[in-house]
Amino acid sequence: MPWPRLTWEQCLLGMDLPAHLLGFQRTWSLLRGSVLWVLWLRRDAQVFQNATWPTPQLESSIWDAVLDLARMASDRSISLSRQPPQAGQKARLALCRCWASTATLCSHQGDSIHWNYIRPVCGVFR
Repeated sequence: MPWPRLTWEQCLLGMDLPAHLLGFQRTWSLLRGSVLWVLWLRRDAQVFQNATWPTPQLESSIWDAVLDLARMASDRSISLSRQPPQAGQKARLALCRCWASTATLCSHQGDSIHWNYIRPVCGVFR
C-alpha cells in the first residue's frame, strides 16, 4: 500500500512530516522552498510581464533551483574540507544525509559527488 499523501500544511507551511519520513525533513524543506520560489517567479512573470512559462521551462527552473541548493551545499562541504578535519567531515555528512541519502539527486563515493540530473537544453537559458 502506498504511503498516505501529505497534508497541505506539510506541503506548503512546513509542518513536520509523518514519523516514517522525518529523516527527509531537511530535504523536504529545501525542495518545498525551491518549488514555492519558482512558482512565485512564474506568477510575477505572468502578472507583471504578461509572460507565460511553458511547462518544460517551469520544470527545468524547479530542478535548477533544487540543484543550485545542492551544489551550494557541496561547495560548502568542499570548502570546509580544507578546514580542521571535523568541520569538513561534519559538512560532508550533512551533505550526504540531505542530498545523497536516496541517491536520487546525487550519489557519492569517497570525496567525489556525481549529480544524477543534468538540465535539459531549453532555449530560455541561452
